[in-house]
Amino acid sequence: MVLVLLQVLVCVLFVAISMRDLLNGEGAGTLLSSQPFFDPQVSFPSLLAILPLLCFSFPGFDAVTTLAEETIEPEKTMPKAVMLITLLGGTLFVIVTYFAQLVQPNFQAFSSPDSAGMELFMQIGGNLLSAFFLAVVVLAAVASAVASGASGARILYAMGREGVLPKGFFGYLSPRFRTPVWNIIVIAVVAMMANFLDMLTATALINFGALLAFVFVNIAVIFHFYIRHQQRSGKGIILYLLLPLVGALFTGVFWMNLGATALILGGCWFLVGLGYLLYLTKLFRQPPPSLHFEEAESFN
Repeated sequence: MVLVLLQVLVCVLFVAISMRDLLNGEGAGTLLSSQPFFDPQVSFPSLLAILPLLCFSFPGFDAVTTLAEETIEPEKTMPKAVMLITLLGGTLFVIVTYFAQLVQPNFQAFSSPDSAGMELFMQIGGNLLSAFFLAVVVLAAVASAVASGASGARILYAMGREGVLPKGFFGYLSPRFRTPVWNIIVIAVVAMMANFLDMLTATALINFGALLAFVFVNIAVIFHFYIRHQQRSGKGIILYLLLPLVGALFTGVFWMNLGATALILGGCWFLVGLGYLLYLTKLFRQPPPSLHFEEAESFN
């Protein structure tokens, strides 16, 4: 909560100082402009070219769902948490990006795209604001790593507990701490591999899996609610057919535009998973293990 408040405070300071500079005639010299949302000089292929970076930057808002079994009334709490995280993060991103575009319309003025945020904070707020921004960024990175490690270890534990992965290793809990220690170590080792990967390779691996998973999540919603449980009222058609269908189509388009590197590396990883599935099901002669949760499903 403290970190969230600090991030909000940074955004508020940035917006306030940006408004002051814009009212003084700096940057675009106006508080209202459509240019941050639509620039005729930016082509659609150029937008598609940055999709891998965008997809790499934003997955993770759903990681909170991995702690559903430790949550009171998860069927009510988790959907609200995911929506609040998405709305809060999305709102802050849009507002900050909007004012950043107005304050510095010329993106080529930055010495490096990787440090553009730092340069912008230095430009409008000097050393004090840029130092505060850097401190919050470091704290956010650490918090993100801890949250990602916890969620990844929790998923591996659930898969080990249900026999999807070897139970003796992945389903083990420390008798003293009651935590999946081996899974935490596995996540840490995998995370350390980032030191040996360039941004292109890391982006390719993550985007392939994330976008493909999102496609199948949308398809699963259609099969589970609309087809199997026949949620076919007016509300059901919108929520369980049209929206997930649109989501699957858009995500599928993004997935197909990831580029050759992502498709080759991700395809190799997919084949490894397929091979393990064939071994687990004895060439599909028996059903694969499934995850079971303590909370019973309920439908409106």
